[in-house]
Amino acid sequence: MVTIADKYAQLKAAGFVPVPDLPVIEIPLPDFAGRFFTFASTIGPVTIYWHAATGAHEVYGAILAAYLAQGGPQGALGYPVSGEYDTLVGNGAGGLKAIGRTSDFQRGLISWDRASGQTTVSLTGPVVVGADFEQVIGIDVSTYQGQIDWTKVATQGTSDGEVAGFAYIRATHDDAGTDHRFTANWAASAGHLPRGAYHYFRAHGQPDQMRGQVDHFINTLQAAGGPGELPPMVDIESLPAGVSAAQASASLQFFLSLLEQAFGVRPLIYTYPSFWNHNMANSMAFSATYKLWIAHYGPQTADGGAAPRSTAPQLVGGWNQFALWQNAVKKGVGGITGLVDRNVAFVPAGRSLRDWLTN
Repeated sequence: MVTIADKYAQLKAAGFVPVPDLPVIEIPLPDFAGRFFTFASTIGPVTIYWHAATGAHEVYGAILAAYLAQGGPQGALGYPVSGEYDTLVGNGAGGLKAIGRTSDFQRGLISWDRASGQTTVSLTGPVVVGADFEQVIGIDVSTYQGQIDWTKVATQGTSDGEVAGFAYIRATHDDAGTDHRFTANWAASAGHLPRGAYHYFRAHGQPDQMRGQVDHFINTLQAAGGPGELPPMVDIESLPAGVSAAQASASLQFFLSLLEQAFGVRPLIYTYPSFWNHNMANSMAFSATYKLWIAHYGPQTADGGAAPRSTAPQLVGGWNQFALWQNAVKKGVGGITGLVDRNVAFVPAGRSLRDWLTN
């Protein structure tokens, strides 16, 4: 059996220098049904857990091999910025269950799957923007934001000292619904900042049942003068009762294909980790073709929003990077009185946001 002492030695061999270099003394942890050892290092405290039931070395343990394969502290992922925590999905009964573990790094994350024992390394872009990237902040809105002063959105910025560099506006939802404020938002936002439109997706059991839904989205955008400066987005975050993950995937592919044919640009997919993992069975069918807009926030706030997430988002479905990241829901955007989703894109130097999202 590989012991915690062995894992500690691996870290040392990879250049993870303890301060001071202490002997390993493992401490029983009854509620974890295992043992742990914590030591100080040049980048802060590190804890290695060993889980008796699975034999997995968890915090910097189950994911340790993948971490070391990246070169340890000096590798492509950079330094760890969180301990390892449970990867949670809905269990179909209103609760959550842990399907593995995740640890966040400066430039990505490593996830470990409990069922398969496999680790996945995801690169998500720099947390500290350097010369090679530009951080572009954006919002997405719908009728729930009420009347918006788009001049203020584009010029006043936010309470965080940021200025919105793009916006996504909900156009349609479900089979035939139209956002009540889409026409006004689309017209008023023109010329202020790059815009894209999105549709709230409702899956069906058969792909051909999606025809009316996708036609409604396309017709709504064409009536407004086109899809805007940014590619359209399809928001999938719920499934009707009785629709399986396989049926939802087939419906989504049908919708995306027709949308791309209509506008000659590949749409984005918006989702969040627990939904995609559980309801979509973590489908790998889209990651090679479509860019991901991932929603993953920090803790809920008293006003009903969500605090900014300080570490990289969990990725799903075989995607190893995100195009856009919705990382908070909060007030403080000029021209909008209430809560609004906050998003970020890390755009490579020398490229526009549109180029980054469409190529």
